[in-house]
Parts: sequence; structure tokens; C-alpha cells
Amino acid sequence: MFLKRFSSLALVAAIAVAVAGSIGPAQCWDAAKQEKNLVLLKQIETDLVKRPDDLDLQVRHMQALGVAGRNQDQLREAEILTSKYPHLRAAYKGQMFALIGMGNWSGAMTAIEHLRKLGQLSPSELAIRGTVLTRLRRYPEALIDLNESISRDSSDAGSYFNRAECLYKQHGATAEVVHDLEQALKLDPDLPNVRKLLDFMKARIAVSPVIPSR
Repeated sequence: MFLKRFSSLALVAAIAVAVAGSIGPAQCWDAAKQEKNLVLLKQIETDLVKRPDDLDLQVRHMQALGVAGRNQDQLREAEILTSKYPHLRAAYKGQMFALIGMGNWSGAMTAIEHLRKLGQLSPSELAIRGTVLTRLRRYPEALIDLNESISRDSSDAGSYFNRAECLYKQHGATAEVVHDLEQALKLDPDLPNVRKLLDFMKARIAVSPVIPSR
């Protein structure tokens, strides 16, 4: 759920911010979803008072903090969980999301590497690592991850978003970027801002100077 949340929401906003010239992360879920998550968070906290040693509740609380945008709190709880349960993948995922939310790309890479040591990265995890590598300007490595992510799961709209971002950072607005945004939109028509991004890329291509062939 939370991998999909990052791929399908936060990275849409991240690409939009990149188009504007910044690489900072963004949050774009609407107020209704935030309100729903706050209700869930309060319920989990009530349950934790009754069952403070329930690991599943601890993980869910950490994840809900991230969805609420409380990155510092999420990171603190993730680090407590990784210290107690060094083989708990969910804890490293929480750490990864918190660090991404804080714009700490090097720290996020460290968390992802812990995930990798615990087992093969899923397509969505590969897509996220590709995006983090993009933020670190390690574009060739990022593209390897993103291509593998898509080859293993061509139905994940988030992977196409991430690859579009990497390609945009490398080469600017190109037909390949447009293709990936179109594919993402086809896979998930409800993703926010995609149409605006697509129109922006097409407009950039339309006004690009034509280099005469030799």
C-alpha cells in the first residue's frame, strides 16, 4: 500500500516540482484523505494504549505517521523498530519513506540498501530506488533500476512516472518522456497532475529548435 502511495502520489508531485526547477519532495493527497488518515491514526493510538507490544500496530502507526506527513516522527519510530527488529522490512521501508519525505536522499539510499540485503527488491522498490538515484544525479544507475522495474511489472503507473522524471533530468523534454507519461496516464487515469505534466512536456518539445541534419 505505502509503496504504491509513494509511487503514485508523491512522485507525481515530485515531477511537477522538478518541472518548476526544484527537486524537493511534495505531498499531494487531498484534505479528505488526510482527515481519514488522522482518524485512522487516532484509532491505532487508542489500540496501542491497550496493546503496546503489538508489532503490527506499531508498524501501522509508523506508516500512518508517514501518510500524515509527520516525517520526523515516522523516522523516530522506524529507527526504534529497526533497532529492535533488524530483519523487519517494514521498518526499513518506513525509514526510507521518512528520509525521502525529508529530502535526505543519501539516507534513503542507505535504508533501501538495508531492504536489498533482506531480499530482492520488488518492482515498486526498484522504482523508488531509481528515483532516489535520480535525485542523487546518478542517472545511468537510476535508469537501470527503472527499466528493470518496468520489465518486471509493466502495469505500475508509478514506475513510468519515475522513469519519465529520470529521462527529463537527463535530456529535458523528449518524446520518451511524453511516452512514459502517456503510459502512466493510461494505466491510472486518476493520477493527479499528469495531464498538466504531459501538456507541459509536449509544449516544450513543440518550441524546441529543430537542429538541421548534416
